[in-house]
Amino acid sequence: MDNGDRITGEVKKLEYGLVTFKTDDAGTISIKWDKIASLTGKDTFEVETEEGNVYFGSILESSLPDTLIVATNLLRFEIAKASVVSIIPIKNKFLKRLDGSVGAGFSYTKATTLAQLNFNTAVQYRTKKLSTSFSYDGNFSTQEEEDATRRQEFNYLFQRFLTGRWVYGIQTGFEQNSELGLDLRINLGVAGGRNMIQNNRNVLQALVGFQGISEWLSGETGSTGDFEGIINVNYSLFKYDSPKSSISIITAAFPGITDWGRFRFNSSIKISQEIISDFTIGLTFYNSFDNRPAEGSEKNDWGVTTSIGYTF
Repeated sequence: MDNGDRITGEVKKLEYGLVTFKTDDAGTISIKWDKIASLTGKDTFEVETEEGNVYFGSILESSLPDTLIVATNLLRFEIAKASVVSIIPIKNKFLKRLDGSVGAGFSYTKATTLAQLNFNTAVQYRTKKLSTSFSYDGNFSTQEEEDATRRQEFNYLFQRFLTGRWVYGIQTGFEQNSELGLDLRINLGVAGGRNMIQNNRNVLQALVGFQGISEWLSGETGSTGDFEGIINVNYSLFKYDSPKSSISIITAAFPGITDWGRFRFNSSIKISQEIISDFTIGLTFYNSFDNRPAEGSEKNDWGVTTSIGYTF
């Protein structure tokens, strides 16, 4: 470290400007990347820079200041330490490659007999060149003398990483939304794009593609099938020194292809603040728009939820 201290342990990851170590004596600790003078590790790591270059190998001790050396049996790379935005150990054990979060919230108002429950989870599994992840968000409401409402969204994403911060993948999932008269929507699509900004504080990703959908609408018999475009722009801002906090903005537009003139748009803003080690409190604003919903249904659905969560 900059102050001359040495820490011995397992490097878990460098992410968002914070290095996480697992030590025998102090447990799991996190240190700012700019406070570390040098880093070594015998395991195989994936090291990524701001430019999108990715290197694989062990991390050797460097005699040069502010330089990280990544080496294999045949190759040796000298990388400017300030340009490194991600270090991930490539491990053999399945569970050690998992990262994720889970959260839940509940509220009840006696005056209106309105009860609301929300649940969310996200899990990612990553190897050298591939990533697979799934996420689920559910919101359920009940009220006396009113129909129960639900909003559910499940997404699965398989991605392959290319040089220069480019990426492509396959995505599928399902969605339900009582407010929009949507009993069920199933989608399967492909998309590709690039991380336009990627550093230890910000990530801005843009993706374009297309997908096929099948829909079952309230009050209608049978299903309908269509093709539509995909335009995704996602932004995340992080502060990962303790206590950790993050803001993520997710936007997705779906212009109709076979159903020309139809337009759907989903967006969410998620704010997370750590309260104690790995436990967080979250605030989420969501919005869903469909200019051609089921007959008699609203075109727009939005809401705000709070939750208590845990990251792993």
